[in-house]
Amino acid sequence: MDDPSLALECLLSVEEIPKNVKWSPDGTCLLTATEKKRLLLMELPNSVIESLQKKSGRIANGSPPVVWKSILEYAEAESIRDYAWYPGMNSNDTATCCFVSCARDQPLHLWDAYTGNLRASYAAWKTTDEIDGAVSLAFSQDGTKLYTGSESAVRLFYTAEPGKNCFVRKTRSKRQSKDGQHGLIGALATWGHYLYAAGSYKGSVGLYDDRIDPEQGAVLLFPSQLFKSHGVTALQFNSSGFCLFVGTRAERPQAYIRIFDLRRIDDFEQECLRLPRQAGSNQRLGFHLFHDDHTFATATDNKGVALFHLDNFDFKISSHVQAKEHDVVNGCHFHPQLPLLATALGQHRFLQHKYDIFPRNALHVWHIPPSSYFSSPRTASSISI
Repeated sequence: MDDPSLALECLLSVEEIPKNVKWSPDGTCLLTATEKKRLLLMELPNSVIESLQKKSGRIANGSPPVVWKSILEYAEAESIRDYAWYPGMNSNDTATCCFVSCARDQPLHLWDAYTGNLRASYAAWKTTDEIDGAVSLAFSQDGTKLYTGSESAVRLFYTAEPGKNCFVRKTRSKRQSKDGQHGLIGALATWGHYLYAAGSYKGSVGLYDDRIDPEQGAVLLFPSQLFKSHGVTALQFNSSGFCLFVGTRAERPQAYIRIFDLRRIDDFEQECLRLPRQAGSNQRLGFHLFHDDHTFATATDNKGVALFHLDNFDFKISSHVQAKEHDVVNGCHFHPQLPLLATALGQHRFLQHKYDIFPRNALHVWHIPPSSYFSSPRTASSISI
């Protein structure tokens, strides 16, 4: 089995810590946010695509990585919490080339990925006439709806209707109630047009349906003991919507990605599969399931990305390797067409001595040998840039 090889590298300053990383739906661009209140947009170089085409979908091990720089930068007024691409983004249609971001105590901003301009804003207001900034966000699969998570609440905006209008679903009935989901909703995932999952920093996960009266609460609330009060920081459905992947933080000594089969609604006392990873810090560590539902990658805080190949028929791990990095990996994302995996490296560090030298924060793109990890080989001919 061939090991991953480094294809692209974008070095960042010590202060510019990346927060996760996400390919655009058409695979032409890569997006990240940093601790310096900026969003960075990068374009996949043609040289990488040509290299994959010339070498039958492979990049030679030992080849120096291509140095990469951002082509557009976007500034927010406060710390960026989350961001997401418009699901229908296609570079051939400039109207679809956009993404949304949320920052502390700020409205949601819809940005143009071509010009760098602000297209629209969506604002939720508290009763104190202050903006209720979102902690997490997610588009519906068709892009018509935008969900945001905040303190014990999920808000729904319609993408075509920017402004203040939104629907609020409280995840608990009353402030002192022990029912429902408490705390900040730090992770959201959607499937289909109505269904979405919400995870809280208090260690709970709930499933919700837009067609059901908000007063009825969650369609399904997972037992909190499954997550042992560890904050939920990442969620993702598989392509069929039958399985939900859940990632938590500050799990010691061993952390897991927990996978639940939603068809077994009467038996949630135990997850159907656990994937091991190192996630003992409070940092948000992302993961990504490739759309073949077999190839899975998760960020870890022990200087690596854990790659799994899942056998869906008996739901077991058929292989597990690591792409070694020089620092904590806080995010990873598979390219939608090519055998490439993007990773974000960096963490907060405290200067102990004026001569201390820290590893550079960076964005990396790894070439993953398709025959080793993907259920069907991916070639560069499936994408045009």
